[in-house]
Amino acid sequence: MQKKSGLIKSMRSTKVSDWLDRLSFPLIFLIWISIIIIFGILYHSLDSPNTYLLTTADQNTRPGILNTIYFSFVTATTTGFGDIIPFGFYRFIAIIEVILGLILLAVVTSKLVSIRQHAILSELYEISFNEKVNRLRSSLLLFRQNISNLIFGVEEGTMRRTKIRDIELYADSFEESLKEIRDLVLKRGRSGYSKTIDTTNTELLLNSILQSLERFVELIKILEQNQMKWKDRSTIKTMNKCLVLTESIFKSIGNTKISENSKKDLSQRYKAVHQVVLSLCKPDN
Repeated sequence: MQKKSGLIKSMRSTKVSDWLDRLSFPLIFLIWISIIIIFGILYHSLDSPNTYLLTTADQNTRPGILNTIYFSFVTATTTGFGDIIPFGFYRFIAIIEVILGLILLAVVTSKLVSIRQHAILSELYEISFNEKVNRLRSSLLLFRQNISNLIFGVEEGTMRRTKIRDIELYADSFEESLKEIRDLVLKRGRSGYSKTIDTTNTELLLNSILQSLERFVELIKILEQNQMKWKDRSTIKTMNKCLVLTESIFKSIGNTKISENSKKDLSQRYKAVHQVVLSLCKPDN
């Protein structure tokens, strides 16, 4: 029950904060002016022998509408010059107006702080986002370098059979990179601050994926030409997962702002390499 009540309170507080965030400065100013005018009208219309405003200059207990609005203004701003003094029930009304004025002042202050905080968080997110994209590109580059080292070892005849097992490790890292790229391109798991990956980085990442798959195909063909067994259940399973991830990534090309020529070229390269990897990753009977 405590957890449930805590959740309800959290939901309510979130709704209030969201509502306050949606208030614009012109709207807050309009609310503030409306409060001043409404209370000024109340001060003018609700007076009685025991409840009135007293102007100290002429001892008038029935000031005009302009004077009551003026009093409402100095009350809402907590200025209080003392030239008009409330008596009776007007004292409680004045206290309520002061509280409302302070609340609106707190809302304005909060929004000013929030704007500055939002700007700082946006800058931090921008840096973090760019670092993530660069890290993914570096991860794909490392994958290709590792595959190239294996190819070099096979061609030079220095390749040890135990080294072939590293293909599974490289495939695992490739799969993790593809998952992150998929989430970036498809904008999955985003809340709050979010940023759409730009066209240049999207195209670079897609090219890196294709180059990685093409390098993998080159390795497998060389291994099979040298009659070196590389297939095992976990490696094939991982590479098939990579193909599924790659397919979901390249299906989203149509939603990007990449040029039509680039889309066509990437799609053709993807279809070609996808078929080759798929055929190479079929388990032996």
